[in-house]
Amino acid sequence: MAKDTQQSSSSKTGDAKKNNNLANLYSRKDENYITIFGWMTNRLKLSGNELLVYALIFSFAKDGASEFHGSTEYIAKTLNMGRRTVFTTLRSLAKKEVIRKRPAGRYCNYSIPPMPNLHTTYADSAQVSMPNQHSIYADSAHHIKSISKDDSSSGIQKQTTTTFINACKKIGFSLDKKKAAEILSIGIDPSWLSGLFTYPEFIAEYIQGAYQDKPQQEKRKLFMALLAKEDKRDEYPEWRKTKEAEAVAQEKLRQREADAQDRRRRIDQARANKPKACGHCGIALSPENEHGTCPSCGFEFFFDEISEVYTFQKPKESLTAQFSRHMTNRGKGQSAATE
Repeated sequence: MAKDTQQSSSSKTGDAKKNNNLANLYSRKDENYITIFGWMTNRLKLSGNELLVYALIFSFAKDGASEFHGSTEYIAKTLNMGRRTVFTTLRSLAKKEVIRKRPAGRYCNYSIPPMPNLHTTYADSAQVSMPNQHSIYADSAHHIKSISKDDSSSGIQKQTTTTFINACKKIGFSLDKKKAAEILSIGIDPSWLSGLFTYPEFIAEYIQGAYQDKPQQEKRKLFMALLAKEDKRDEYPEWRKTKEAEAVAQEKLRQREADAQDRRRRIDQARANKPKACGHCGIALSPENEHGTCPSCGFEFFFDEISEVYTFQKPKESLTAQFSRHMTNRGKGQSAATE
């Protein structure tokens, strides 16, 4: 009973502490600010809204383990942006892979993925403030420690380890939690472990090509060893880009083939629906073929694959008929001249 009371008290204290830090997060004072480092513009090539939003998220998540928990409304109010602009900017930054998005219930948290040699120095920096001294909320070490790191870091790490193990299991290689955590600690980007063409798939494909005659147990040892090799991590992004391009090309080809089959099916259905009456005079027809002539007006009909319908048109005059008509008209002209 005493233990339950102690746990309840501890839980309430933790909730109160978290709520207090959240209140601090959403407060904005004139002395608050963010820092823009030179590498953000020089190397990441960020500017405008992207630069401001990135710098704000970086101030909360620059240790690589923490996450930014603020809402889009908070970003919009802090940076004096419209919410639509914030959504567009976050989507652009995620596409450029300079921030990482993680769904958390109805909302999303944002973190900074590992980028070697970018975050090693903070000497080359400049401060930015909003007009009229409404500067931006600075990072709070207490907030990061109390909320982001304590509440989220271990959970994210556990989730990433599980994702890693499942990705390996999917391609036929088992991995225990200890070994998975050890390999992840070298700096594998969690985004490489989900979706199509994962990092484990890349390693497995390499092993299958280079060591296909080796026993499975030896392949497993090679698999774990190669996962941690730096040169393989350097090769992976290009491999994934190539695979994605191939997948896009295959999907386009599949779509073209599907469209062609669909059109052929429509054409066959339309061709089978032969006309029952002449499109010119309206007399009933009994066509046995795709081409024919109306027995009443002489109009010809045929199936046009471009328009996918039967078309009626006046019959073309044969060369013999054209010559005969010409000679007749010529004879009439000569007779009139004689008279």
